[in-house]
Amino acid sequence: MTGDELVEFAESIKSRDDFLKFMRFYVEDFQVNKDEWENTDLASYLFGLNGFVGSMDGYYKNKGEQVDVDHPSWKMLAEVLLAACVFEG
Repeated sequence: MTGDELVEFAESIKSRDDFLKFMRFYVEDFQVNKDEWENTDLASYLFGLNGFVGSMDGYYKNKGEQVDVDHPSWKMLAEVLLAACVFEG
């Protein structure tokens, strides 16, 4: 699965089962495409995760999506994890 396909899959997540499938693809992407990730060690990934979560209300606003960032969905959780691999915290 390419990075774009992974993003598209994340956007279609509606259930925990969908999220679990996403996680399998996400781990595989890290194993195969690690060189395309900005945050490849745990510390930088966690800083990216923290940075994105702290600013994700602006991210969704810029996308024109109204979401309740205080009550994340499985889809939003997948999007947070995707952002953490490249977001500089």
